[in-house]
Order: sequence, then C-alpha cells, then structure tokens
Amino acid sequence: MAGKHTSVIYFHGVGDPRRHVSLSSFLDYFDLYGQTQDKGGIGRPRTFSYKSELIGDQILDFVEFKRVVDTGEGPRVKHTVRVYEAYWVPQALTRFGPLYLIFWFIGRLLAPVKVILTSWRSFPSLKLLALHQLAEGHPRFGHIEKLERHYRDFENWENRTAFPKGRFREFLKMIAEKARPQEVRNLQAIAHEWRGALRLLVLRQFTLVAAVSVAAVWLLALAAFSGWRVAQQAVSSSAPMSVGFTAPAVVFVVVLVLLLLMGAKLRSYLFDVLAWTMESEKDERFAARQKVVQLGQALIRHTTSDPECVSTIIVGHSLGTCIAAEALLEEGQKASLGGTPKGLRDIAKVRTVFTVASPIDRIFFFFQADATFSHRYHRLLEEQRISLGLPPFRFRGFTGRARLYNFWSRFDPISSPVFSLRKAISERRDALFNIEVLPRDFPLPLSAHTSYFADPRLMRMIYHAVMENAVPSIDAPEPIGPIVGQGAFLITPMLAAVLLGSGTILLSGANPILVASGLAGAGFLVTAWAVAKRRRYQARVGNFLGRSS
Repeated sequence: MAGKHTSVIYFHGVGDPRRHVSLSSFLDYFDLYGQTQDKGGIGRPRTFSYKSELIGDQILDFVEFKRVVDTGEGPRVKHTVRVYEAYWVPQALTRFGPLYLIFWFIGRLLAPVKVILTSWRSFPSLKLLALHQLAEGHPRFGHIEKLERHYRDFENWENRTAFPKGRFREFLKMIAEKARPQEVRNLQAIAHEWRGALRLLVLRQFTLVAAVSVAAVWLLALAAFSGWRVAQQAVSSSAPMSVGFTAPAVVFVVVLVLLLLMGAKLRSYLFDVLAWTMESEKDERFAARQKVVQLGQALIRHTTSDPECVSTIIVGHSLGTCIAAEALLEEGQKASLGGTPKGLRDIAKVRTVFTVASPIDRIFFFFQADATFSHRYHRLLEEQRISLGLPPFRFRGFTGRARLYNFWSRFDPISSPVFSLRKAISERRDALFNIEVLPRDFPLPLSAHTSYFADPRLMRMIYHAVMENAVPSIDAPEPIGPIVGQGAFLITPMLAAVLLGSGTILLSGANPILVASGLAGAGFLVTAWAVAKRRRYQARVGNFLGRSS
C-alpha cells in the first residue's frame, strides 16, 4: 500500500469565499474532532502539508495528511489522505440586474400557487417527489409502490382520454377501476395522505421565498415612510439638527443599513443560485453553470483515474452539494455510455458522498414548477434526468456500493431531505440516507446553515469514512422532532416579523423605550429557548465541537 492514498473532494457553498478559506474551515472541524479520538484505535490526523500537482495545464493545490495510529509500540502511519477543493467561484461569476431579480422572485412566489391550482396530472415530477417523501418509513410501502405505478399509468394516452381533466377525483376513480378490489380502499387512503404531503411540501417552499420577499418589500416601505417623516420633520422643525434624534430618523438609518446588508448578501449568495438555475441556453450566463459542473467532473476524473488513489470521498456544502451530485452523476453517465472497463473501475472508486445543508430538493421544486410545456416534454425530461440509477450507485447488471448521506436541519431554511435524486421508488433505497442534525448555531437561520460541521454525529461519519474508508452504521437516537418542534421552518418569517414589526410600531408613535424593551425581551426568549433545546440535544448525542473542546 506504499504511496496509496484516499482522495477527498470538498465542494464549498454559495458566496464569494477566498480560495482555501472554506476548505480550511472544514479541515479545522475535522482536525478538532480527530484530536478527541482514540489514537490507538481509529487514529488521528497528523503532519498536514500543502502540495500541488497538474490537472491538464492547470496547477492544482491540495492538502495532504497522514492517519497515524499508536497502539503502544510507537506512532505508525496507516495511510495518506489528500483533500482537494472544488473551488468554483471563478466559473460562477455572473451578474443580474434588479429587474431580473424582481421577476425571478415573482416567479418563485407564483410557482407553488401553480402547483396547487393545476390538475393532479400536472407537474408529475413534483407529485412523485412528494410521494417518495411519504414513502420514508411508511407502514404500507408496498401500497405506495403500487400507487406510483398507477400514477404513471394516469399519464398515458389511454387514461388521458378516459380521464381528460386529470383531477385528483379522477385519479381516485381510476384506482377504483384499475386496482384490485381488496386494495382500492387502502390505495385511495394513501392517495389522500399523498395530497396532504404535497401541500406541506408546497407550503414549505412558499414560506421561505415569501419571507424574503415580504421582508424586502417591508424594508423598502419602511425606508420610504421613515425618510418621508424625517423630511417632514426637518421642514417643520425650527431646529433641524434635532431631527437626527427622532424615532423616524433612527428607523431610517437602521433600515438603510439593513437594505445595504441585504443587497450585499443577495449579490454574494443569490447570484450563485440564479446562475445555477438558469434554464435558457440562449443566455450567455447559462455557460457559467456548465463550467461549474465541468470543473467538478474534471476533478472527480482526475482523482479517480489516479492509480495510486484507492477511493474517493465527496463532501459538499450548501449549493456545492448540487454541483457535486450533478458532476458525479454526469461522470457516471459518461462512464456508463463509454462502457470501458477502466472508466467504470475509476468511477466505482467513489464509494461515499456527503451532502451537507443541501438545497437540492428546493431547487428541484422550483425548476420543475417552471416546466409546463407539454405532456411529452415532461416524459422526456423525466426519462433523461440523472439519478441514483447511474454509476457509481448502479451499474448495468449489478448494484454499486456507493452511498449518499444527506445531512439537513429543520432550523436551516435552505436545507431539506433529498429525494429527487431518485426517479422511482424502486431505485436503490439503500443508496440514500437523510439524517437530521442540529447545527450548533440554531435557531438563527444563516448561522445554522454555516455551522453543520460542528455537529459530532455528522463529523463522526465523515471522519470514519476518510480515516477507515468505512462509514459507521447510522445510529437511531431519540428523534429530534419532540425536542425542537414541528414548526421550525417558520423561524425565518417569525424572526423577520419581530424585527420589521418593531420598526413599524416605532414609526407609529410608540414609546421607543417600550419598543426596544419588547425587542430585547423577544430576543431573550428565543435565546433561552435555543439554549434549553441545545442542552437537551447535547445530553443525548454529546457536546458540540468548539475551540474549548
């Protein structure tokens, strides 16, 4: 095994991080966790070094460290790990004007409404996504498989003629006519559950976009109104300098700062998402998306084709999970179509994929909600869609060994469980695991989104995969649900309403001291609640990582 190594490819998330900054943060958490491990067992990471190699005519930097184990006879190197960063910022540099942003947000707000108001036959990919979510842990999984087959039959021309309106009632009628008599009642009952699951899915998608949109409009209205009040006071006051200490002036300054911060965040984060969801190939910005995927493919190809690499592990955070999944499956499709033994052996080196704080299903929802062209287009789109039916998850004639572990949190409004990487329930159920964790900095949405790697359950799985090339079995502690509640996706709009509502009340003439006290009280209650929940969680799964650990 001399010279052999494990490769780790890290895909960073949205924003504009400097090269190696996001990677270094991940490695800091990895190293912190490693220092708490048994040096005589799984070992610890040692001798970090920074090296370079060529990928084509480009210089590629990577971090290398050793897995060192000491069983009492002195430290011994077990194997070498190389960590590469899929730094896609330069390829994703795009700009969007204010008008484009406004229409994009309007489109996101209308998308859930379209899904709910159209027939049950419309948006089949989204309907099946909701069904796949419902299937997780459902006691009548076999009936759900049959329900999926009935829904696919609902799309064919025979049933489109027999049930032309495609409504939910017609779907129930078709089940009554086509299903076995003893199964009709159960299938129809599950169909009603399915419709409820779809409505909940749509509500969660709508809540996030609506919260951001309402907050932006509210801020603009507050800025305009408070600015008008300041101007009015300046005109009517005999001492204009005193205007600077009035409530409208304070609100105007605070709102202006918030608008500037929101604009900076939109440029830093949202532009990456817009470029990723670009659909028009006529738009020159569409090329940015292709370049990002191609960069990921080239890096995967580079590591897996190295004869000294024994396995490749992929870790993605935030939007990086979308890029990582598409790049890997595109490479898998390429290897499958190429059919060369070496290409298939190379892609099979990817055994483990970790997606952290992934928006894959949220982006899939909005992308599919825009696809309303025709019945044939839906069928073509679904048939061509990449999924876990491709290498390294499945090869022609046999099942692959690759696994995808998706870590999400209900306190992170961006992440969600991932189901859209399957086109059908029958596609490898043992290839995809959704694991709910509790980021250290919940319940603040953005802080929660960036603090996943502090969760010891998450880092334990990544650490074992990297150090031993084996993922530990998934433990099943007490569900997080009873601890944190089911309405966590409402945290984002609730926090926005508290902040913006305070400004509105202040402008209405309320006592500033009372408003400030109310805001401080709300902040105290949220903080106390978060601390209590964190303590209960830590009592069950262990302390969070940190510099003091």
